[in-house]
Amino acid sequence: MAAIVAFALVASASPAGAQPRVWRVGMLSPVGSRDANVQDFFVHALRDLGYVEGQNLVLDQRSSEGHPERLGPLGAEIVRGRPDVLFAVSPPAVHALRKLTTTIPIVALDLESDPLRAGVAASLGRPAGNVTGIYLDVPEIQGKWIELLREAVPRLSTLAMMADPAAHDLQVKATQAAARRFGIAVHVHPVRNPDELSRAFDAIPRQREGALVVLAAPLTYRETPRIVDFALKQRLPAISLFRNFPDAGGLMSYGVVLPELFARCARFVDRILKGARAGDVPIERPERFELVVNDKTAAAFGLKLPQSLLLRANEVLQ
Repeated sequence: MAAIVAFALVASASPAGAQPRVWRVGMLSPVGSRDANVQDFFVHALRDLGYVEGQNLVLDQRSSEGHPERLGPLGAEIVRGRPDVLFAVSPPAVHALRKLTTTIPIVALDLESDPLRAGVAASLGRPAGNVTGIYLDVPEIQGKWIELLREAVPRLSTLAMMADPAAHDLQVKATQAAARRFGIAVHVHPVRNPDELSRAFDAIPRQREGALVVLAAPLTYRETPRIVDFALKQRLPAISLFRNFPDAGGLMSYGVVLPELFARCARFVDRILKGARAGDVPIERPERFELVVNDKTAAAFGLKLPQSLLLRANEVLQ
């Protein structure tokens, strides 16, 4: 109903006989069709804001289907369509689009980078360039992960971390710093591609790690079933950012609520289409975090999770 009313207002504001403005939004993502249910929240939020495909909206969605080298060419295809605004999901997508345009506004959903350190924005309050959006405060999250793993595994002394050292430099350092405070050694296993992921599966058991941290990246998100299957076979308590991890059988996740973030990004797009400059729209941080614990997995590992941890969980999977 809200979409119908909004569209009616747009139509009524047009001169008699004139067609309403048709907006073009380009969306570039590294993940594929299996994640469309999450990305649909972006489309639904746009509809609630009055932007309806086939009426006043053309939405050009492109995905690299897990192949980051395709992001540049796919982004170029989108840019050639002269969109009014671009929506980039993940740091590689943001980077690809920034190389292609400095004038088309870009709304970023980046849960891995520091926008100031990456040179994306002059400040959070006033980015100044053509990029705004939602960025995650990484060090705070990494410290929380270590605390949660210590509660689940009180005698934890070593842990493995799956990461892309280049893309995850900030997250790796934050995890190492948080672990160091508790005397926990961190072994970093590069997972820049599926082959390296397989090598990590071979190396981690040999080092007899006590737990596993899986940093957020398009590869690790897409390969969640494989990673969870590995952790289950090795009886390895593991944590990641997204709730699809414990849903698949991993021990727990602590992080953002993806559907909410996609919906919030639609509101950024709306502000820009209504005339705001991307450089004047403050960058935001996620507002809500959730802890999801798979108690069935804990029981299979012989872990007795403390009641204090279970009571803090937003959801306990039995």
